[in-house]
Amino acid sequence: MHFEDFLRRGKENYLRGGTRRLKNGRIVEVPKRDELIRSYLREKYVLEKVLEEQANWVEKFGKGRWADEEIEASINYFYNDYYFKCLKANIDVTKLILK
Repeated sequence: MHFEDFLRRGKENYLRGGTRRLKNGRIVEVPKRDELIRSYLREKYVLEKVLEEQANWVEKFGKGRWADEEIEASINYFYNDYYFKCLKANIDVTKLILK
């Protein structure tokens, strides 16, 4: 799912974040808040695709592609590592839009 996101957004947009080298050679650090937002959007996209794929498999084959424990772990990972950290940083996730 991360690779699909990479293909959809393109290399430059996907890799944007962390430390960046500008055209003039200057190195700048991306603010932690921006990095958290970028990671949140990336992981949200992946989770939504995983859940969509799971639902499609249940519909087509009568069982999911992944075990319930794996789906639960994916959901917990997203919320604990990204969603709640955004809320703690006062980031209004309802205004974040995946492009």
